Amino acid sequence: MGRISKSLFGQTADGSEVYLFRLEGENGAYTEVLNYGAIWKTTLIPDNSGNLVDVCLSYNTLEGYINDKNYIGALVGRCANRIKDAEFTLDDKLYHLQKNVGENSLHGGFDAFNKRVWEYKELDNSVAFTLHSPDGDQGYPGNLDITVTYTFNDSTLAIDYLATCDQNTPVNLTNHAYFNLSGADSGVEGAMGQSLSINSQQTTEVDEAQIPTGRLLSVDNKPFDLRESAVINELVDAGTWQMRIGKGFDINYAIDGDGLREAAVLSCPQNGISMELLITHPGLQFYSGNMLSAPFERRGAVCLEPQHYPDSVHHPHFPSCILKPGSQYVQRAEYRFKR
Repeated sequence: MGRISKSLFGQTADGSEVYLFRLEGENGAYTEVLNYGAIWKTTLIPDNSGNLVDVCLSYNTLEGYINDKNYIGALVGRCANRIKDAEFTLDDKLYHLQKNVGENSLHGGFDAFNKRVWEYKELDNSVAFTLHSPDGDQGYPGNLDITVTYTFNDSTLAIDYLATCDQNTPVNLTNHAYFNLSGADSGVEGAMGQSLSINSQQTTEVDEAQIPTGRLLSVDNKPFDLRESAVINELVDAGTWQMRIGKGFDINYAIDGDGLREAAVLSCPQNGISMELLITHPGLQFYSGNMLSAPFERRGAVCLEPQHYPDSVHHPHFPSCILKPGSQYVQRAEYRFKR
C-alpha cells in the first residue's frame, strides 16, 4: 500500500488554499494531484534503467494552472468535448451554454471544473475530491454533486468518477492529462515517437467545426486504424480530410466492448515505459497536441481522454450522457504504467 503526503501549493486570489498530494507507489514511482481543479499534475515512473521519468506535462506553480488554456491535467465538465451551438434541448426546454470555441461550447465553457477549488478527503492510498455544481452552473440544469477519486497502487493510477443529480442533466467527465512517456521535457521528438494502439473499429465523423455529424466511420484504412500499434509520427500528418480538420489527430474513437476493458496502449520504445489504459466509458478522444501553446511545444505530448461521444446531446443514437435523479454517473479509468 502506498503513502500520501500533502504540501501547500499556493493560494487563489480569494485566499483558498491549494494543496499538492503525492501518492507514492513502488520502486520510487509516484503521482501528484491538486485540489485546484482536481488536476492530475504528474506521474513519475522508473524506466528500464531504473531512472524516474516524468511522463505528464505540468506546471510548477499554481499561477500556471490558473492561466492555463491547454487543459493541462484538467478534470473537465460538466460535459467534456464539444457541444454544437452551445445549446441543447432536454425535456422540451432549451438550455444555453457558454460559447468558448467559436459558436460552440468546449469542456464546460470558460469556468470549467478545472478552474474550481475542490473539497478533499485523504483515504488510505487515495485522495477523493468533491465538488457541488449548482443548478444553472455553466448553463446546465440541476444540482450536480461530483466525487473524483485518485488511487495509486504500484504503478497504476485509477480515476473513479461518481456523480448524482436532482434533475435530468448531461454529464461527461474526463481527465485531460498530456502524456509523453519519453519524458515531459523530451518535446515533439519524444511525443511523436511514441507508439499507440487503440481498441476501436470506428470513429465519430466531424464537420469543419469538429462537431460530430452523427455518422460513425470505419477505421479500416490508415491513418485512423490503430488496432495494431503504430508510431504516431508516421501517421499524424496524413492528408485525409478528417485529419486536416483537426490539424492532426483530434478524434473520438468508439471503444470496442463494454465494462472495464482495454482502450489503448501507449509506449516509448527507447526507455521501455508503456501505459495500458482501461476504461468503462464508451469513447476515447485521441488528441496529438496539435494546438498546444507556450510554455509547451506543439505536439509535445498527447492526450487520451475517456469520454462519452462528443455532442451526444444532439445524437440520440449515441450512448446517452443524460444522468437522471436516483441514478449515478459511475465511470472508471485505469492507467497501468509498465516497463
